[in-house]
Amino acid sequence: MKGLSGTIGGLLATLSFAACAPKADTAGAATTKAPAADTFSDASTTAQIHAAWLTPGSDALYAAEASPPTTSEGWASVEAGATKVIDGAALLQTGSRPAGRDDWIRIAKAVEAATKKSLDAARAHDADALALADGDFTAQCEDCHKFFRDAGGGMMANPTR
Repeated sequence: MKGLSGTIGGLLATLSFAACAPKADTAGAATTKAPAADTFSDASTTAQIHAAWLTPGSDALYAAEASPPTTSEGWASVEAGATKVIDGAALLQTGSRPAGRDDWIRIAKAVEAATKKSLDAARAHDADALALADGDFTAQCEDCHKFFRDAGGGMMANPTR
């Protein structure tokens, strides 16, 4: 029964993140505007990668939790969102971004692996599995924000950032 309790707790945490997740910040978009995908390089910033891949991908996943798709096209959109997060996490592992930061690589790989579970759930058109898998990926995102962006506070410490 303890396993079920942990699963329910994880689901509730995921749902609370989905309900409270900030929308994409368009006010700061000019400073983090992403270049075209074919122009990304070692000089691309973490903020640009986040704006081009991680934010829109995670927004699609959270939206699917709040309102699960009912059509194949809707699920394809969720798959595309998961793929964006996976691709963004892979990009974060390249170039100068991880330089000397073992935790950076560990967390980016964990985001990538966890989001692959969300992708599998989307491919199966399984809203319950998606919610559980998204809990995993959200926990990894939270870990990254806690270490690297929000000085120990995590994503919800400054949700407008």
